[in-house]
Amino acid sequence: MIPPMPGLASTRVALPLDLAEDGPIYVNAKQYHGILRRRQSRAKLEAQNKLIKNRKVCTIRSSGIFSF
Repeated sequence: MIPPMPGLASTRVALPLDLAEDGPIYVNAKQYHGILRRRQSRAKLEAQNKLIKNRKVCTIRSSGIFSF
C-alpha cells in the first residue's frame, strides 16, 4: 500500500484477519457495483468452464519478504 501524501488523510481501512463470516462488510456504491461486475464475469466464465479457480496467494513474512 502506498503511504498517503503529506497533508492528505487516508480513507482506507484494513479488514481484520479474523473476520467473521456472519457480520456485514460495508462498502460504498462504487465498490458494490465493482463486486457485482466481478461476480457476473466469474459466473460467465464458470458457465463456459474457463474459470481458473486456483489463485496464488501473496503473504508477507515477518521479515518483510513476500512469498507466493
